[in-house]
Amino acid sequence: MARRGRFRANIVARPGTLAAVLAAVLAHVSLGGDVAIVPRSLARCVTVPDVEYREIAGKAVPSEVAMAYRRFERAPAVRAYLDFAASKI
Repeated sequence: MARRGRFRANIVARPGTLAAVLAAVLAHVSLGGDVAIVPRSLARCVTVPDVEYREIAGKAVPSEVAMAYRRFERAPAVRAYLDFAASKI
Protein backbone atom coordinates (compact mmCIF):
# COMPACT_ATOMS: atom_id res chain seq x y z
CA MET A 1 0.00 0.00 0.00
CA ALA A 2 2.84 2.38 0.75
CA ARG A 3 4.40 1.76 -2.62
CA ARG A 4 1.07 2.52 -4.31
CA GLY A 5 0.83 5.80 -2.38
CA ARG A 6 4.49 6.64 -3.01
CA PHE A 7 5.44 6.89 0.64
CA ARG A 8 7.57 4.85 3.02
CA ALA A 9 5.64 3.02 5.71
CA ASN A 10 6.91 2.90 9.26
CA ILE A 11 5.59 -0.54 10.20
CA VAL A 12 5.34 -0.89 13.98
CA ALA A 13 3.16 -4.02 14.17
CA ARG A 14 2.54 -7.05 11.99
CA PRO A 15 -0.30 -8.98 13.59
CA GLY A 16 -0.82 -12.42 12.13
CA THR A 17 -4.45 -13.08 13.00
CA LEU A 18 -7.72 -11.21 12.79
CA ALA A 19 -7.95 -11.34 16.58
CA ALA A 20 -4.56 -9.63 16.80
CA VAL A 21 -5.80 -6.90 14.44
CA LEU A 22 -8.79 -6.29 16.67
CA ALA A 23 -6.87 -6.34 19.91
CA ALA A 24 -3.64 -4.60 18.97
CA VAL A 25 -3.89 -2.55 15.81
CA LEU A 26 -7.31 -0.96 16.23
CA ALA A 27 -6.69 -0.28 19.92
CA HIS A 28 -3.40 1.39 18.99
CA VAL A 29 -5.16 3.55 16.40
CA SER A 30 -7.94 4.50 18.83
CA LEU A 31 -5.35 5.73 21.31
CA GLY A 32 -3.89 8.09 18.72
CA GLY A 33 -1.21 5.78 17.40
CA ASP A 34 -1.05 6.51 13.70
CA VAL A 35 -3.04 4.62 11.05
CA ALA A 36 -3.64 1.00 10.04
CA ILE A 37 -4.72 -0.82 6.91
CA VAL A 38 -7.44 -3.36 7.67
CA PRO A 39 -9.67 -5.53 5.46
CA ARG A 40 -12.97 -4.03 4.33
CA SER A 41 -14.79 -6.96 5.94
CA LEU A 42 -13.40 -5.90 9.31
CA ALA A 43 -14.22 -2.23 8.80
CA ARG A 44 -17.84 -3.08 8.01
CA CYS A 45 -18.49 -4.96 11.23
CA VAL A 46 -16.18 -3.60 13.96
CA THR A 47 -16.70 -0.27 15.68
CA VAL A 48 -13.91 1.10 17.86
CA PRO A 49 -14.09 4.45 19.70
CA ASP A 50 -12.26 7.25 17.89
CA VAL A 51 -11.49 5.09 14.83
CA GLU A 52 -12.73 6.19 11.42
CA TYR A 53 -12.49 3.91 8.40
CA ARG A 54 -11.77 5.30 4.94
CA GLU A 55 -11.70 3.52 1.59
CA ILE A 56 -8.32 3.40 -0.15
CA ALA A 57 -8.49 4.70 -3.71
CA GLY A 58 -7.48 2.47 -6.57
CA LYS A 59 -7.68 -1.19 -7.37
CA ALA A 60 -8.48 -3.52 -4.46
CA VAL A 61 -5.59 -5.43 -2.92
CA PRO A 62 -6.40 -9.16 -2.72
CA SER A 63 -5.91 -11.05 0.52
CA GLU A 64 -6.29 -14.63 1.67
CA VAL A 65 -8.19 -16.28 4.47
CA ALA A 66 -7.41 -19.82 5.58
CA MET A 67 -9.52 -22.22 7.60
CA ALA A 68 -8.40 -25.34 9.44
CA TYR A 69 -10.78 -28.11 10.44
CA ARG A 70 -10.80 -31.83 11.16
CA ARG A 71 -10.98 -33.88 7.97
CA PHE A 72 -13.73 -36.17 9.28
CA GLU A 73 -15.74 -33.57 11.20
CA ARG A 74 -19.27 -34.78 11.99
CA ALA A 75 -20.77 -31.91 14.03
CA PRO A 76 -23.74 -30.54 12.06
CA ALA A 77 -22.94 -26.90 12.90
CA VAL A 78 -19.34 -27.26 11.73
CA ARG A 79 -20.41 -29.09 8.55
CA ALA A 80 -22.95 -26.32 7.83
CA TYR A 81 -20.29 -23.66 8.29
CA LEU A 82 -17.84 -25.52 6.04
CA ASP A 83 -20.53 -25.76 3.35
CA PHE A 84 -21.29 -22.06 3.73
CA ALA A 85 -17.61 -21.09 3.50
CA ALA A 86 -17.08 -23.29 0.44
CA SER A 87 -20.02 -21.60 -1.30
CA LYS A 88 -18.30 -18.20 -0.94
CA ILE A 89 -15.15 -19.22 -2.82
